[in-house]
Amino acid sequence: MRQYEIYLIEDEIARHYFGTEWKLYDLFLESKQVEEGKLKHVIQKQIRYVIRPIPLQKVEGHLMSKCRRLPGYKADRHRHTVNDPGDDSFARLELRQKKAESSLIGKIRR
Repeated sequence: MRQYEIYLIEDEIARHYFGTEWKLYDLFLESKQVEEGKLKHVIQKQIRYVIRPIPLQKVEGHLMSKCRRLPGYKADRHRHTVNDPGDDSFARLELRQKKAESSLIGKIRR
């Protein structure tokens, strides 16, 4: 299973780190690896500074308009899933205010 975390980065930060995105990736990765304490608090503060809230209503509306005709598509609150039992494929996107989480198994065809 592949899993992804998706964040919306502030425009100024995105422009500044264009071409060196790996630095932001390392920041998010370090936030997962470091133990609780002062360093974790500092990293979380940095992450709060670089991300902006996901416009949930706008994204939800777009997803529903584009996906509602897909076989196996379901929307429940902020969780969107596509399940294709014919070839054991599954995709899930869960939207939150600060990030979106995605899980994928197999191949989901358009």
